[in-house]
Amino acid sequence: MKSDFMFTHPKRFYQGFTLIELMIVIAIAAILMSTAVPAMKTFTLNKQASSLLRELQQDIVYARNQAISSSENVTLRPLANNWDNGWEILQDTTVILTRGSTNSPIAETGTISSGYTLTNPLIFDRRGRSSTSDSIKIDVAGCTGNREYTLSINNIGQVIVVTSTCS
Repeated sequence: MKSDFMFTHPKRFYQGFTLIELMIVIAIAAILMSTAVPAMKTFTLNKQASSLLRELQQDIVYARNQAISSSENVTLRPLANNWDNGWEILQDTTVILTRGSTNSPIAETGTISSGYTLTNPLIFDRRGRSSTSDSIKIDVAGCTGNREYTLSINNIGQVIVVTSTCS
């Protein structure tokens, strides 16, 4: 004896998507992705600018604190005389911290510029005072909002961050 259920309701055994339904879902996903990708690129660039600011500000404070705690001069200078590559912190002639490298620059899509150079570095004395007052500017191309940063270091070693609109 055969069941009538098997013959009267065959769609219950064959569930799935039709080709048209699948093409509609793929088209909707493509439209959503085409609007999301540019926003993600801007988000990534903004995050890079903020990250560079935090890292540089943290390392300047570290160099100053190291000079005070060790009662020795501590130097912060660009790698290979280019801030885009990164920077290093030296106590006397010993490198105590390096951020970035010439093979893998820290500023991937922007520029970091400063009056501090390899021959004229930022030096903190044993009291945490800066050898010269100058600034370091972080500019990431393609960022949005107030994500262009200038870190000014005054003679007493204080770091002042000024934000401006991305260009």
